[in-house]
Amino acid sequence: MTNVAKSLRAQHPADKVYILVVERNSGSFTYDGIELGGERVCLEIEEELQVIESRGGKIKKLSVVGYSMGGLVARYAIGLLHAKGLLDDLECMVSSEADHDEAMRAE
Repeated sequence: MTNVAKSLRAQHPADKVYILVVERNSGSFTYDGIELGGERVCLEIEEELQVIESRGGKIKKLSVVGYSMGGLVARYAIGLLHAKGLLDDLECMVSSEADHDEAMRAE
């Protein structure tokens, strides 16, 4: 995802597009499963939104991208953010390269 972020940063001005590449599921943490991984991603997004708002910024749209198991983690994290009401004032899009077969095996 770092290469995707680098490419997007090259194409869009920093004052228009904010890119967060989550770090809490890196390394061996990817083996902790979808629920725990999703909770960590949710927390990282929550904290980043708070930092942005504390600096006077405002996020209007949120896009979450993940592939394979990361896509399942992204879906779970978005569900948590929604349940907490954090997406009530945001346009949200999830792009996931996780097929439904993977989702069924993960449950």
